[in-house]
Amino acid sequence: MDEAEFNIQAHSTEASSYEMQERIWQEQEPIVHELVSKTYEKMTTVIAQIEDDVKVIRSNVSSIENT
Repeated sequence: MDEAEFNIQAHSTEASSYEMQERIWQEQEPIVHELVSKTYEKMTTVIAQIEDDVKVIRSNVSSIENT
């Protein structure tokens, strides 16, 4: 195999590898987006709960300080 044939084969392999990666991403993209969305939703729920807990703790501390 001469250098030109090697370069053609290497380019062909690279192109098919890229096409395979692109196809895999297209198949996986909806799953990734769903997981990110669910994770974000859970995180915002947890953050809201923490913020509520902090308000209660601050209120309790304030009540203790005022007694």
